[in-house]
Amino acid sequence: AFAAVLPDFAAVLVGLGVALWQAGVARAEAARAEQVKQFIASIFNQARPRQGQGGVVTASDLLAAAAQRIESELTSNPRVASELGVMVAEGFNVLGEPANGEAPLRSAVARGEPIYGRQHPTVLWAKVLLADSIDEQDPQAALRVLAEVLPSARAGLPDTAKTLTTALYLQSYSLAKGNR
Repeated sequence: AFAAVLPDFAAVLVGLGVALWQAGVARAEAARAEQVKQFIASIFNQARPRQGQGGVVTASDLLAAAAQRIESELTSNPRVASELGVMVAEGFNVLGEPANGEAPLRSAVARGEPIYGRQHPTVLWAKVLLADSIDEQDPQAALRVLAEVLPSARAGLPDTAKTLTTALYLQSYSLAKGNR
């Protein structure tokens, strides 16, 4: 009887172990999401006119403050810091200020590669944004970054389609500028 019940008992224990592991992963992801939500909410809470100057706080000001806070407050959580750095840089890009995203992107790549790996979609996207942010000052460096990204972006399709198309667009634009 004991031998007949032992496999069932072992299966229950394995199932319990897997369930507990999945619950731990879910708790960690929920904590990460909460930290990101709190950080973003705190950035918007800063959107008050500058004390004593009477000026307006611009979106660029908020993004610059967020970039500084990532470096000072999130060093113990490189995953969140990397993701938020990419978000800040995307914001600068939308504002037409891609060069302001260079520092957050360099940090995001440096933090993201050890965690995610060089071919992870988040890391590849950060590198594409980095190439865009440095293209005006150093087009050759931007082309080198894009050349590094393109094979991995192709290999990651369909998950990396946006990254691949943006990288190809930036590469063609940069090459066309060089031929003028």
